[in-house]
Amino acid sequence: EYKFVVTARDGAPDQRLATATVTVKVIDAEDEVPVFHQSSYEARVKENVPDYMVIQVV
Repeated sequence: EYKFVVTARDGAPDQRLATATVTVKVIDAEDEVPVFHQSSYEARVKENVPDYMVIQVV
């Protein structure tokens, strides 16, 4: 089980933000733990993207 925090910010001068904790459960990953090449990832997304669009793959 892996947990990480996602923070979303808007670009307004009086910037608003929201955070959420995401839990990922890896089931039978062939006995190999996930490897991340960076300690932090950042993505910029326009506010009118379609639902269920893939934003970033890590």
